[in-house]
Amino acid sequence: MGNRQETHSAKANNVPESALSQLETLPGTVLVHIFGQGLLIASDVENCINLSHSTAEWFKKNSESIPVWRRFLQEEELEGETYEDWVIQMRPWNTLCTELVSAYRLLPSPATGLMIAHENAQENMAQRIANFIIRVAGHHSWYKHLPITTGVTSFELYLDLNSRMRWDRKKNKWIEYTKNDGTQFHYTWMTTEKYRRLFGYFDWRLQDQQYPHTAGDCDVSRVGVPHDGVSSTAQYDKQKVIQIPKSFRCRKVQVTSAVHTNSPSYDLYYDVLKTAVEQRDPDFVKGPVPGECLTVFSRRRFQPDGKLPLPAALDLEKIVKHILKGSPISDLDSPESMELGCEIIVSAYPNVAEFRDPREIAHETMKNAGRSCPTHAFATIALVAQQWREMIAIGYSLEDLCLQVYGSKLTPPSSIVQRKIISNCLGA
Repeated sequence: MGNRQETHSAKANNVPESALSQLETLPGTVLVHIFGQGLLIASDVENCINLSHSTAEWFKKNSESIPVWRRFLQEEELEGETYEDWVIQMRPWNTLCTELVSAYRLLPSPATGLMIAHENAQENMAQRIANFIIRVAGHHSWYKHLPITTGVTSFELYLDLNSRMRWDRKKNKWIEYTKNDGTQFHYTWMTTEKYRRLFGYFDWRLQDQQYPHTAGDCDVSRVGVPHDGVSSTAQYDKQKVIQIPKSFRCRKVQVTSAVHTNSPSYDLYYDVLKTAVEQRDPDFVKGPVPGECLTVFSRRRFQPDGKLPLPAALDLEKIVKHILKGSPISDLDSPESMELGCEIIVSAYPNVAEFRDPREIAHETMKNAGRSCPTHAFATIALVAQQWREMIAIGYSLEDLCLQVYGSKLTPPSSIVQRKIISNCLGA
């Protein structure tokens, strides 16, 4: 994850309007060829056509003989085959995207509460992404509610104009959470105003393969539109519903209990590492995790064939080999131990030296967790690295979602998002 390049494909970026205006001057037959390359996202194709009445009329006239619309509709998992179908499906969603962009530009700075200066737009978006990751990662006690094994649970991330609002059935509309409204009951509760300042219009839900009901009743391919025209992923009987193009649907990120903000305090990998050392088998950590190797927190989420995330398993494999070399190499203060701890930290985020010396981070992490037992210390350093990886993965997904909806002017580069995430983890 940490080595992802800073480039994005054309499919992940919105094309500037100036480029679209040049495209619309081309003959329809040429545009069909360009669109057929699959490099433009759905909204770019729609915007290009909308810029020119003559272009739109040409496509409308020739739509039945052009398979490009059928392909686009199929790729975006939308109904229909013709250009008219394309317009019917895309126009309502483009309208909602425009509303999201307009609403976001009116939000104050997440740090100061003042109106956002144009030149700070990407910085503020990066801060909101980092803020949202911490909120999601700390929203529940994931160290006991999620398994340590992968492939079971995911966070579904999306944008919603009604984020942190509630549906009032009596008033038949969305209303904000406010102080003293009688709804406060959880430590994550906050007013809608504060939520928007800190997190914008991000929202999320848990998708659990073991307990499917946790994802709620929402269909990830549809969005509800209440009477006031504001979009929401929640569905109610009196809402009309439009389909969401596949490119804009919620992003799913696989997570484990390691993602919790305080997971390193709970020895989640200790029993796996301890068993591998006792059996003198480094490969043990890459296989299915037996029930006896789960902590009291994660035992309720036992999966017979569940395995640790591969990067974490590889880190633990290195640690087992290191410990089996014996003292004094496995001593926490040995140069070899510090080098291994540093290697694991850097593998999760190669640029960590921007904040602190990775050796210092590794030494402090392992010493605090050591309790006179190297196995505890090494299990913790592997857990910290996996926590960073999962948070960075959430950051990538939110960044991609922002690129699709908000465009490159508001969306920060991956490097800025990652720095914010790791800064939060280190308390820098």
